[in-house]
Amino acid sequence: MQFMIQMYLFMLRRIPEVEKSAGPRDRLVHVVHFFKDNQHIQYYGVPFFFLIREGEALSDIKVRIQKKFEVPDEQFLKWKFAYVAYNRPDYLQDSDIVLSRFQQKNIYGPWEQSLGLEHSDMPTKRANQNRHSFEKP
Repeated sequence: MQFMIQMYLFMLRRIPEVEKSAGPRDRLVHVVHFFKDNQHIQYYGVPFFFLIREGEALSDIKVRIQKKFEVPDEQFLKWKFAYVAYNRPDYLQDSDIVLSRFQQKNIYGPWEQSLGLEHSDMPTKRANQNRHSFEKP
């Protein structure tokens, strides 16, 4: 007799007001924290979903993310934003319309593409010890 074990991860969260007013072409995008270690991406922290509106430029998204994490300006200036697919970052410019990157059809699931937040303000030692938590910088 064979047993099949399936594991599911459920995350409960309160729906922010901004998401309740999402338009038909707006989209919740998977967001991850990462840093580069010898040219390889190392993820850490807790991934989250973030609403991106149709036609919204990265510069506008950055303002909302900085507010969400309450990151001081001098620290936030060091953060880089990237479209990440198949563990490869494609760095974004402030003028880029972010949602246009998430329109690709050959993606298997929502975890295959993410908005990546590259910042190394978290010490590497702590990142390697506990990859499943994120403290506000």
